[in-house]
Amino acid sequence: MKFKILTICLLFQFQTFGRPIRIVVADLLGSATYIDEVVITKYDGKGKIYFLSLKYKDTINSASCGRLLTNGWNFPYRKEENNWTENQPFIGDTVLVIMDGYDRVKVYGKRVKNNFRLWSPLMSGSLAYFDFENPIKPIEKTKLLNNSDTNKTMACWDGCLIPVDKLDFLVKNYKAKFSKKINSINLKQFKGNPVYSIFYNDTLVYFRDLVWVDEPPGKFHSLLLTYNNGKSLEIVPLIDEQHPRQFSAKRQFDMEKFKQMKIQKIDWSN
Repeated sequence: MKFKILTICLLFQFQTFGRPIRIVVADLLGSATYIDEVVITKYDGKGKIYFLSLKYKDTINSASCGRLLTNGWNFPYRKEENNWTENQPFIGDTVLVIMDGYDRVKVYGKRVKNNFRLWSPLMSGSLAYFDFENPIKPIEKTKLLNNSDTNKTMACWDGCLIPVDKLDFLVKNYKAKFSKKINSINLKQFKGNPVYSIFYNDTLVYFRDLVWVDEPPGKFHSLLLTYNNGKSLEIVPLIDEQHPRQFSAKRQFDMEKFKQMKIQKIDWSN
């Protein structure tokens, strides 16, 4: 039996605290579950944000935002630096919303002239940084990382600029590239390693859906991660005395305990 995890605790449990959050823009756009320009209408104070699409009436209208807010906020960085990492849009703001497999807003974007200025609403260790390539641009040259090749690939602190008229093309292109990237991963490298190694992988971390599998009901068996190519990755843990199989009549399994277990079997289920 399978069921989806919907609890808000998923917002942070795979974040790696102490080092900056890295956003690979090609993978983000290629794996996103939702990308749309919306008007923010409400925060419920329990970690959820509500919005209305500018294009479609019958579509997603809420997401996890990662903070218990009743309105947006600007993180108190020094104004002269103009950093946006960890900012949340205010009610009434019009922003681009990019959602990931946790049903949360991974990145926001704001129209600045002819570009969407992207930023991360979460911070870990310092400002988030973004990896990208042309035609995406840095927010300013002073924030480019030293290893950037400005003729092709770049990395920039605090965000990047996506030309508004290029967004649809980039999403379509990156979805195709991301699907091929997933297929090229050697899964054997994860066998015998702790489960959390999956969520540190730059590609596999961008899943669209997460599902527990319990067979029979209440007896934990495995975890399924589904990706944009329609494939589901099944992760079966090694059961031993230190990490016994979990039981839960309410199917509320402990993710932290699961992440510490070693991987016995990992393969595509379809």
